[in-house]
Amino acid sequence: MGDFDMVRAVDRRRLLLLAAASGTALGGMLLASGCAQQGDDPVMTARELTVSTAGVASPSAADTQLLDDTFRLNVARLSCELFRLCSTTDQAQGTDANTLISPLSLIFALALIQNGAQGSTLEQVAATSGCATEDLNDVLAAYRGSLEDGSEEGSPALHVANSIWLKDSSLEVEDAYLAACSDYLGASAFAAPFDASTVDDVNAWVSSHTADMIPKVIAKIDGSAKAMLVNALAFEGAWMDPIDDALVEDGTFTNEDGTTVAASMMLTNEGLYLEDDVFQGFIRPYADGRFAFVGLLPKEGYALSAAIASLSGEGLLELLAPVFGAAAEVKLPRFALDYEAHVQDVLKSSGMVDAFDPEAADFSGIGVSEDGNLYIGDVLHKTFIEVDEAGTRAAAATVVTMEAGSSGGPEDVSLHEVVLDRPFAYMIVDRSCSMPVFMGAMRMLPAEREE
Repeated sequence: MGDFDMVRAVDRRRLLLLAAASGTALGGMLLASGCAQQGDDPVMTARELTVSTAGVASPSAADTQLLDDTFRLNVARLSCELFRLCSTTDQAQGTDANTLISPLSLIFALALIQNGAQGSTLEQVAATSGCATEDLNDVLAAYRGSLEDGSEEGSPALHVANSIWLKDSSLEVEDAYLAACSDYLGASAFAAPFDASTVDDVNAWVSSHTADMIPKVIAKIDGSAKAMLVNALAFEGAWMDPIDDALVEDGTFTNEDGTTVAASMMLTNEGLYLEDDVFQGFIRPYADGRFAFVGLLPKEGYALSAAIASLSGEGLLELLAPVFGAAAEVKLPRFALDYEAHVQDVLKSSGMVDAFDPEAADFSGIGVSEDGNLYIGDVLHKTFIEVDEAGTRAAAATVVTMEAGSSGGPEDVSLHEVVLDRPFAYMIVDRSCSMPVFMGAMRMLPAEREE
């Protein structure tokens, strides 16, 4: 048999129906079916604070709809910009050249920052997030609610958690800040000495909320640190149609530097085909259909970096609308990788300058430190992903360190081969709102991990 002969043996009528259904753009309300919650926080030395909250009600469907189109476009724009900047930085550093970010994790971290910012600092952070604080809080609260309200056993699980860590006795914290972060973002607050025990506590908290996919996020805490704002995110989803072992073949992946590595290639037919002037790709749904893996292969003549640079918010939303009457014959390599980056320079490039300036930063909305003005010292972003025949596991953690100092189906389906055996981009997308949960650039395929 040829490469795709076994896959072509699948029910062509099902493929037709899938292609017919793919003519509409991905989108819709934020309030949709969601997923299950992770376990409780681990036992820690840090003292959890009791936060007096206002008991904010979830936004109504009408309120969310008013924000929906604007929010989706803002998120798409921010996601593409962060992805481009991180990818460019990674390639320039010449490490393993792979990039994997979670725009959703970074957006929640930005919300923790934005709720405490004032003056020109607030204006710059809001310009980066693309939303006024009230709107950002409302939409993220609605999004969190959609994950919890729609959870069903066996559905893909996207879990989001936030926490605020405060150094004992050196920071007077505004109750209003803690209340807003608790009400809208579900953030827990902890008082801690910021010593080795706090390092262990933060790592244990992140590990608990990423299903142990990120067991360690920080190695130490700088002596000038007064607060840490932490987001943790975990995704675990089985494919809607698992890939049979018989449809995995030995193949070769050509890295960006021209070297080749052995790869286990998973063969599959997908009824959701994507294409624009630069990319061709596919959507492979997870079990409940809300979340999906998106593979994007640059067309011949485009380097991956140039293809990524071409992405815009508007363009991404258009690209995620499947081509009517088209399907994809796919080869997808099995892979797993870890990624870590300090993204403060990326955020500065997006316009958030004052937030990192010890003199110009205004985080009086968070509180006042006896040691000087609060500013952002570091933004650490760490991610993990594993893709195989069964589905996908992925996790992200973002740690912000605050320091002080100075219709009918078509008659036929056009089939397009999308063979990811050279550098490609990929995403995990929440199809209910076109939210890029993860965005990755695969330039050098990592060696397969032993069982």
